[in-house]
Amino acid sequence: MPTTVQKLFTVLVFLSAWEIVAKSGLVPSTILPSLSQSITWLATHANEAITATLFTLEMLGKAMGISIGAAFLLAAFSATSPRIRVSIDALISILNPIPGLALIPFAIMWFGFTPNAIMFVVVYSNVWALTINVTAGFSAIRKTLLEVGRNFGLTTPRYLIDVLIPAALPSIIAGIRISWALSWRAVVGIEMVFGAVGRVAGLGATIYSYQFLLDTPAIMGILLIIATIGFVVENILLSILVKKTVVKWGMQTGVA
Repeated sequence: MPTTVQKLFTVLVFLSAWEIVAKSGLVPSTILPSLSQSITWLATHANEAITATLFTLEMLGKAMGISIGAAFLLAAFSATSPRIRVSIDALISILNPIPGLALIPFAIMWFGFTPNAIMFVVVYSNVWALTINVTAGFSAIRKTLLEVGRNFGLTTPRYLIDVLIPAALPSIIAGIRISWALSWRAVVGIEMVFGAVGRVAGLGATIYSYQFLLDTPAIMGILLIIATIGFVVENILLSILVKKTVVKWGMQTGVA
């Protein structure tokens, strides 16, 4: 069975089991609402759900863009000099263990309860892991390939775009997978914190507001959106990126 079909089948089995257990009466609906109840809530609150989703995706997209740019910049500096790499590695070893959510107090003091504070925390949460992967990809490139690029007399930007990035792409994509997952969790988490003051929208803030109403179908509906976006990005968008690049170029074996 092809991998994608198998994954979809597994998801359908899980959703069916959820609906059956919820409808059986073994668990109160206030604790475990059914899938149909959650979908009904989404249908009747479509505008609210769409607005929250777009806000969260906007925060995620901006933060991912900044993170990727910063990671490539740090990795490029690391590739230019062993001394610079040692310094950047030391910086990462200090900052990477600190959870992004632990910096929420500083984010609030610096940016207030604004989207900028959300992006700051999200960027911090994932930029170090992405930098590690990009740097590892650059370091794993064969010296002969690097020397060929230099012999062609490429400028530094062309050298980076035409040689380093394509050769390191498997590690870069692996880093993006990790980075996106960290970002997705972080943006929803900080939105829940900021939802307490009602200054931001987003999926996390929506969950926070409905918990006080004990509206579990609403909470489950939002969780369905979060899970669906995660599934689509991980199993469709990133898979297409892999097939169109590293698999197509023979750098990685494709999976059906």
